[in-house]
Amino acid sequence: MTAGLVAALLLAANTRSADTPINPFTGNLSESWESFRTYMGGYYLPDPTRIMGGGASISSPGMSVYLTNSDTSFGLGSSGNAKVADGAKGMGLNGFAQTATIIFANPVADFGAYWGAATPPWGPEAPPVEPTPTTVSLAFSDGSFDNFTYFAPDHSGTLEWHGWHFTTGISSITYSGDFVAMDGIQANVIPEPATVLMSLLSAIWVGLLVFRRRRDNINTKCL
Repeated sequence: MTAGLVAALLLAANTRSADTPINPFTGNLSESWESFRTYMGGYYLPDPTRIMGGGASISSPGMSVYLTNSDTSFGLGSSGNAKVADGAKGMGLNGFAQTATIIFANPVADFGAYWGAATPPWGPEAPPVEPTPTTVSLAFSDGSFDNFTYFAPDHSGTLEWHGWHFTTGISSITYSGDFVAMDGIQANVIPEPATVLMSLLSAIWVGLLVFRRRRDNINTKCL
């Protein structure tokens, strides 16, 4: 079975039944890497770097923002150069067995991104080897953990969407693999209780206003 045929999630034995795969969405937090400086001249992002408008930070020593179809393209072995999900830029971890951690300022209920990774062989003279899966670990706000692995979707450099909904919010995500690329990150922050209460009170207030207006209109017609 080829890596392209096993691109679906391979959840670990400790899978939480509350983790539900979801299709691409637009969250209240997002990151497309378009505003970050590219790798030109060997520049790496600061470790850590604030992302998603300050709603999260990402940590890794080899974070390089690449620009497609340029001198700063990001190579993925036999898959060629990494593509992007939106805009012209993406971010890759420059090296084998690299790890990055995304920490959210507040727990999120939905998370997703477009992912890719290097595939062997690494050169024309290199012997064929099995591809290394990328591992993604999730830390939940209640102190529990979960993880899964995925393989690069194909040998074209295309990034593939993986996203989930969680009934228990996640506070951080750690991923590792060979030259892992990521773009089009989306997340939905869980509203704080005070925000939920204010929204509920606002909805009740609007409902009362509508009721009063309808009552006044009925009384006016009856006069």
